[in-house]
Amino acid sequence: LSDRPVVQFSADHPKNLSLEEGSTAIFTCKTIGNPPTHTHKWQFNGKDIEGESCRGCLTITYTKRSLSLSDAGWYSCTGTNILGEGPPARAQLLLKCE
Repeated sequence: LSDRPVVQFSADHPKNLSLEEGSTAIFTCKTIGNPPTHTHKWQFNGKDIEGESCRGCLTITYTKRSLSLSDAGWYSCTGTNILGEGPPARAQLLLKCE
């Protein structure tokens, strides 16, 4: 069976986060495809995050430091193989205000 890459297991899915302003968010993701995933990338609110892709990686991590209110939103990772890009695995970042 041939498929575009997907996040198969909950442990491989990026987690929703609720953090304080100024802290650091870390999202991790792993996709599985057949044929294998050859590229991963991160997006913020549906737009590619510049420089946040990885060719040949099994897992991809995105770190965002010094969080501000404008960083709140949806972060997603996708994997691509020769059949195309798989569906995004999404996680929401909420920021706590004082």
